[in-house]
Amino acid sequence: MVQMDVITSLKTVKEELDSNLTKASTALEYFAVDTEAVHHLSECRDLLKQASSVLKLLEFDGATHLLNEMIFLIEQLQHSPNASESQKFMEQMACLGLSLIQLEHFLEYTLLKERHLPLLLSGRINAIRKLLRQRPLSDATFIHEPFANPEVLDMYKVFGESTDSASFKLENVGPACKPFRLMFQVGLLAVIKEKKVIPSSVQIMQRALERLCAICGAVPMTKLWFIGRAVLLSLQYGHVSISPGRLFVLSSLERQIKQIVYGRDELLQMEPPEHLVSECMGIIALASVQGGATEQSVLLTSLQDLFNAKADCTDLELVEEAKLMNGPTGTVIQSVVQLIYDELAYLKEAMDLRSRDIVPQWNQEKTPHEIVEQAAHTLNMIGELESAAVLREQSPVIENLIDENATVESEALQSLADTFVFIEQALSKLLGQYAVNLDPDDESALTPWSILEQARHLVFVESRASLGVVKRSVASYVDAHGDGTYLDQVSMHLKTSVGALKFLHLDRAAQVLNNVMHYIDQYMIQQGQMPTPDVLETLADVLTSVDYYLESLEDRKSIGDGVLEAAELSVNMLKQAFEQSVTEADSV
Repeated sequence: MVQMDVITSLKTVKEELDSNLTKASTALEYFAVDTEAVHHLSECRDLLKQASSVLKLLEFDGATHLLNEMIFLIEQLQHSPNASESQKFMEQMACLGLSLIQLEHFLEYTLLKERHLPLLLSGRINAIRKLLRQRPLSDATFIHEPFANPEVLDMYKVFGESTDSASFKLENVGPACKPFRLMFQVGLLAVIKEKKVIPSSVQIMQRALERLCAICGAVPMTKLWFIGRAVLLSLQYGHVSISPGRLFVLSSLERQIKQIVYGRDELLQMEPPEHLVSECMGIIALASVQGGATEQSVLLTSLQDLFNAKADCTDLELVEEAKLMNGPTGTVIQSVVQLIYDELAYLKEAMDLRSRDIVPQWNQEKTPHEIVEQAAHTLNMIGELESAAVLREQSPVIENLIDENATVESEALQSLADTFVFIEQALSKLLGQYAVNLDPDDESALTPWSILEQARHLVFVESRASLGVVKRSVASYVDAHGDGTYLDQVSMHLKTSVGALKFLHLDRAAQVLNNVMHYIDQYMIQQGQMPTPDVLETLADVLTSVDYYLESLEDRKSIGDGVLEAAELSVNMLKQAFEQSVTEADSV
């Protein structure tokens, strides 16, 4: 069904849908007030089923998914009648209330914009699925265009890489892949922790997948490593944000790497899992290219064309449309909380006047009782059941505020003030759960560094600068086909970094660089031997891992020693290559 047919059909049934959703909301509120009245949940579930059936006929797949997840959650509540005081129960009720609010916003937005974007509901759907302990829905669920399935050689061409590598002749690929799984893990853990795209973390994940492509070769499973690289490009350069569903896809990629590390080489000859490929394509399809024809943007566009992965809108557009749908504050929860604050403001003003023995002149359209009921209803809908209950308890006092014949004792006014403080604290806590993270620069401005921290920071900066010189020197050495003059200053810069790291008691990282220094000095400088391309890549892996480790410390966001373990595995491979070269030389 085309978009305009869907919109026209929605206009026809919109009034009936609004009625159903309003009744469902009321039934949910009655249950929140009296959790023993489980029949209200049954009424709410039946109303949502009716709405789901109507929207399914209209092919509103996003709204239908949301309603079905809400029905599952209600059924879970029905089977847990004694859990009404638990934190989980509060979260479930809040999730149902917010989902009803967002569904109403979505239907209004769809009619207003005359555009059907089911992806706008994916965040709310996955919030319910998290409570149900189900895997999140991927972006591909709502992208109905068929994706292409190109050959692995086509992917090599798009990335501009060659299949001529001695690595392809490895008989036991798994152990050789272990350092790259660790590199990918470390980068992934940093992204999961920060819940946003961190360029350095994405780059080390890219490096890991790039090396896997080189080691595994032109086999079917290598398609997944190339597709994973396209996903990371979409996150870093395609303006695709991090979401629970996308983190789940990255975690699934890591589990596939684990299978290669600990499984048999026959796994490389198997096609990647179709569902994982589809989930990756959903992310790639949402990428947008902006800011001119850079190398990354050209590559990303080529990959989208290769995979036929382009959605009706980009993730950037979805973010903006979500702001329009949810209101000027940007999120449903913020707009709802602001509404409660506005309603309570009239009551607080009346309380303030009465505390000064002034009877307020009430000129609002709603009576104080009506405002209390509406505010309590909204509190119930967002899961703040206790706040709603204490507000209703104060209803008689609030009604007396505007009654000139009523006497309001100071104790009653103090109790009412405590109630308002309690509600505002609960709302503030709720907002904190949905707050947007501060910019790192702002955080550092709020927490200035001590002199010792500044000194540590300078050491990390200088060490990374020395590593940068080393990497450029090795690159020039390779470009010059083994001209040793480019390595003259490498040992000095590595010694500087090793000394700095030992000064900061980072002995493990220092030892890794010390081993690299000995390898370059003994093999590449003293013996004048140029390593094979595979060994040079391993050397680059070590330097990249240590650099990433130091960068995390420089930014005061330590990622742990996992990446150093990857570096140590690569160092062992350098030692094996060196020992093999010595053995071959002695035999000659």
